[in-house]
Amino acid sequence: MIGCGRALDCIVSIKPLIFSCMAMIHTVVVVVDLVHDLIVIALFVTRVIMGMFDSVWVECACDKKVEFQTKSGPCVLHDYNVNQGDDIPEGIGDSLDGTVRECECGRIITLTFIPPAIKGYFMVKIEEA
Repeated sequence: MIGCGRALDCIVSIKPLIFSCMAMIHTVVVVVDLVHDLIVIALFVTRVIMGMFDSVWVECACDKKVEFQTKSGPCVLHDYNVNQGDDIPEGIGDSLDGTVRECECGRIITLTFIPPAIKGYFMVKIEEA
């Protein structure tokens, strides 16, 4: 068993080590906070300057994916995949209703939004080139 005097000597001898570790932990926390702030600023600048959007993806009959971009949603670069059954929020669906895109293969793809009361999906019409 260690006596009080000896235990106190141990604590006093590791005190600089404890303070050193605490200083390193504080430095790491400050750096993490700084990185977080930089990421938040970068996202804000990207959204304001570059213009962020959300995407609805449709797979064509040729297996290529066709993108329909919208700024009607939260605009956080979210991807919705119609062929995988993703629910499309009403605002995004409304904004893309009737939108037409051409696939690389030449097929014409038209989106028709089915309101959320019927599950919030798109009916996809793919026309041959």
